[in-house]
Amino acid sequence: MELGKKFERWNRQGKFAQVIELFEQNPEQDMTAQSLLEYAIANFHTALSIDPKDTTVGRGEDGSEIYMPDGTPVSLRDTLIYKGFMVFEGLANEFQHDVRYTFYYGLMFEEKGVYQLAYFYFQNALTISSEAKFSPEDSGLVELIKEHLDAVRDKLSFPEIKEPFADRVKKFWAEFVSVEKEILQNLAPDISEDQYDKASSLIDNCTRFLSLLI
Repeated sequence: MELGKKFERWNRQGKFAQVIELFEQNPEQDMTAQSLLEYAIANFHTALSIDPKDTTVGRGEDGSEIYMPDGTPVSLRDTLIYKGFMVFEGLANEFQHDVRYTFYYGLMFEEKGVYQLAYFYFQNALTISSEAKFSPEDSGLVELIKEHLDAVRDKLSFPEIKEPFADRVKKFWAEFVSVEKEILQNLAPDISEDQYDKASSLIDNCTRFLSLLI
């Protein structure tokens, strides 16, 4: 069996470690585009199996640990995803009309939070799938593409707010208290029209910002 097809079968069976091990044992000249694709997919699945909080540092081709220019270590998880990105980028001309390639490229962007590009690739995968003939193993792929497309669409429509609601409310009131005295002074009976307008505008803005918090 051609190596790329063997890798594909192993990936479908979840034997990702075997794909990576055999790929890295073989001379580079024996590797086809299909083998490279399956190797990247195996790396990606292996990355997903690693806890995002895992601090294990990734290693380069020479076995040395990988660090960013500022000294920040690159995790093993990110290293494996990066490997997948590099392979996929190099295979664009070979597989640009392949639904499986396009879908996995979208998954990689989704995993890294680049939702605009993830949406682009999932949409392309769905378009390609309308003209593709699927094997029994891929019978559920279209529904999977749609699920991820909907999830990414929601991410783009309703961006995740990372700061907890309670913290945002506390921050708002801290800001409000810092200017409360000024607001009251500008609302006194003997103030000028300009001061009153300024205070009213400030109150309107505070109300608008508070509504955004809620």
